[in-house]
Amino acid sequence: LLKNGEYKTTLADLIRRGIIDSDSAAADYLILHHLGQASAITRLLERKGIRNLRIDRTERDLQTQVHGLTWKSEYLDEAVLDRALAAQPKDAVTRAYTAYQKDPRDTSTPLAAVEFLSQLAAGKLLKPDTTAFLLQAMKDCATGVDRLK
Repeated sequence: LLKNGEYKTTLADLIRRGIIDSDSAAADYLILHHLGQASAITRLLERKGIRNLRIDRTERDLQTQVHGLTWKSEYLDEAVLDRALAAQPKDAVTRAYTAYQKDPRDTSTPLAAVEFLSQLAAGKLLKPDTTAFLLQAMKDCATGVDRLK
């Protein structure tokens, strides 16, 4: 953290934080500041022949929408977000979650996920050094036992 409140880091650190620590803010920063929008990932994958694997929203949008909220910059303050979540009526949250489960955005078929991982492991998506870095970050992931690395 720098004196003026800024945080200095590298792209590699952000990628590792997004993958290993499941850091949504790091993932969103990478998307918004380096790709412009989440759907750019889907378009990139489609150009590589990977269909039915969609990235449409940032984590902050997805995580608020699943609770029936629309992202606001005030939610950067965790206490403000917590109050907004607590104020949501239970039926509104249930409706939002039900809609989320039916939403085709931010989804993948099992075959598309396998195709993505196969192409990544085979070095068909990225440069060799980038592929090695990303695969190592995935191996280093300390995701819970009930989730896929």
